[in-house]
Amino acid sequence: MSGSGNRLPDAIFYGGVIACLVLLVLVSRGDIGLIRGGEILCGGTLLVGTLAAVVWVARHLWQTPTTPTALELSRRFESVRSMDGASFEIFVADLFKAMGHRVVLCGGVGDQGVDIVVNPRGERIAVQCKNHSAPVGNRPVQEVYAGARHHRCVEAWVVAPTGYTSGARDLAKSTGVSLHDADTIRQWIKRVDNLEKELASDTRPQVSHPPHKQACNRRACGQPARRPPGTRTPTTLPDVRIVDAELLDPVARPRGALGSRDEVPGIGFGQGVACLVSSTGGDGNSVCGVGC
Repeated sequence: MSGSGNRLPDAIFYGGVIACLVLLVLVSRGDIGLIRGGEILCGGTLLVGTLAAVVWVARHLWQTPTTPTALELSRRFESVRSMDGASFEIFVADLFKAMGHRVVLCGGVGDQGVDIVVNPRGERIAVQCKNHSAPVGNRPVQEVYAGARHHRCVEAWVVAPTGYTSGARDLAKSTGVSLHDADTIRQWIKRVDNLEKELASDTRPQVSHPPHKQACNRRACGQPARRPPGTRTPTTLPDVRIVDAELLDPVARPRGALGSRDEVPGIGFGQGVACLVSSTGGDGNSVCGVGC
């Protein structure tokens, strides 16, 4: 497995070359004039260059970190060419620590080709760091492959910003050694940036609002409902019943029919009951009054 860091730039370059060749073939057709062909070639080249620049800038902006730890690692990586071997090993170890992995530095005499032992997934991985000015050859791959067995590691990695020779890639493919270059390191820094953003969003304090006092439903609380100021409380009207005047007149009522006024059916005197008394006068007209 190889962490190639030049795939996207190479794709942009070769894509632009192919597009220019296609434009050149179209221009060389006999039915297109020289002036028209030149215009197509210039316009197409400008369009291809613009698209390549947009993709390149977008890639650069996407890889630019914004969190403090990732920014510090990115700044240190920009000066990787000036680092010696020990400084580069410390840089890679700090990068693994920032990703949340347990790291053990083994570099020095008797390291058996393993500079760092990292434990990212509960499994030990042997890592050899090479900060050369030219692509790395077969030797680091051979050393880390043997050193991984010595340190009882399940995987072997080589980290070299300048890349690898074709022989190193072939050997790594046959032995199962993972190769990581500058683009892989940038991806790791971007991962640190994303982890810090997720951590910041998880630990951000939540804004608490004071609890609103809910208005008590006075009917639900068993209290009489309040009325707005200035409103009059409605008066409860008494029951109105129509009673024949003869039932209320003890003289006109035959004795024994009803013993007293309190015996008028349905009438309770003095209990807030209004009686509409109806009688017939001598002239045959009805006379009404309120009593009780």
